[in-house]
Amino acid sequence: MLNDELANDIKGPSDLVFANFFFWKPGSTLQKSLTGLIRSLLHDVLSACPHLIRETLPDYWTQVKSTPWQSECKLPLPDKSIREAFSRLISDRNLYKNHCFCFFIDGLDEYEGTYQEDAKTLVDMLQNWTKFAPTTVKICVSSREDNVFINAFSAEQRIRLHDLTRSDMTCYVHEKLRHMDQEESRITLSKAIVENAQGIFVWVALVVKRIREQIENGANLDTLEREIYYLPKQLNGLYEHILNSLVDSDLKAAYQTFSMVFKLNYDGSVYGNLGLTLLSCSFLEEYTQDPTFASREDFQRPSID
Repeated sequence: MLNDELANDIKGPSDLVFANFFFWKPGSTLQKSLTGLIRSLLHDVLSACPHLIRETLPDYWTQVKSTPWQSECKLPLPDKSIREAFSRLISDRNLYKNHCFCFFIDGLDEYEGTYQEDAKTLVDMLQNWTKFAPTTVKICVSSREDNVFINAFSAEQRIRLHDLTRSDMTCYVHEKLRHMDQEESRITLSKAIVENAQGIFVWVALVVKRIREQIENGANLDTLEREIYYLPKQLNGLYEHILNSLVDSDLKAAYQTFSMVFKLNYDGSVYGNLGLTLLSCSFLEEYTQDPTFASREDFQRPSID
């Protein structure tokens, strides 16, 4: 459906090329920088249209073509070359006249700017891309409602996701709190949770779980409301808050689990496939008590149906 709409919006027999990027603040430098954004988009475009490599990276193309095919050729691409190649791709009419580009960029608010390239620099760059080729470049971005992004795009260009998901969140919270005796209290808590979620469903799920635990512990309505409003609104802060609120025994088990995951990732032998099954985790308590438990003669291996 999206392909058809874009094709109708951009007239002519052009190839529609998609590229995407997700800014992620906890990630590597490339995952939260302009360099990473441009590098990723350029990679997606050239992977889909390898015939554009010659025009976008002419010097590298010439160098590779002049290298004997038997020789291994590894050419580093510095940041400057990457940016020049992408700028050439967007601004050269001869390159994009037969192509339509659609870029999906998520998490603008997680972009980690520098003194030279702040969030406003990012916004200006995105807008300039569409100015170079207003009919052949379409960009769909997402972000929290930070002023720098709200000011850059008119209301007619925006979709507020939390307005669209509000009813689903409300239904979810009502269902999870249906065991509360007083309907008025349930409505009050549901409204407070949904309003503070900022459209993030994961935040709702985590907070509802915590509120349900507080209800079982006998907390009154005022205490529950304070808990909701005081909880961090960012997921990283919320995870940290929940982790720090665990009792010592649960906290120890959590750290042990994290250590196993980090160890498996660090080894690299099973990167991308941790190999940490639920069955393995079920032996964590036995391992804590006796690291050699599996080699004992009296160890009973559980049967799995």
